[in-house]
Amino acid sequence: MTDTSLIDLCALQWIACIERSDAAYTDMDASRVAHITYEDFMTRPKDVLTGILGSVAPTNLPMTDEVLEEAIAGIRAPSPGKRDKVAPMLSDSVRDRLDAIMTRKGYEA
Repeated sequence: MTDTSLIDLCALQWIACIERSDAAYTDMDASRVAHITYEDFMTRPKDVLTGILGSVAPTNLPMTDEVLEEAIAGIRAPSPGKRDKVAPMLSDSVRDRLDAIMTRKGYEA
């Protein structure tokens, strides 16, 4: 067993996923990577999806407004997140690592 709390364990797993995905991106051709934030996709799904499809879909694929609207029909505005509620429950060392990643990703720590 471990003395690590469940909340720390979940945060550490999230941190590891972010670090591994960042490392994988460094090995990819930059023209094959699109960095999209959750907030952008959730608040402007049609614009973001149009951009994605414009760079990866064949030009003969019909992307009408109707098709796009159907594709994004289930997307709802994002919740404000739980970081402010979760952060006080984290150990100092895990919170410091989380803050460093969030700052690197453009969020306020």
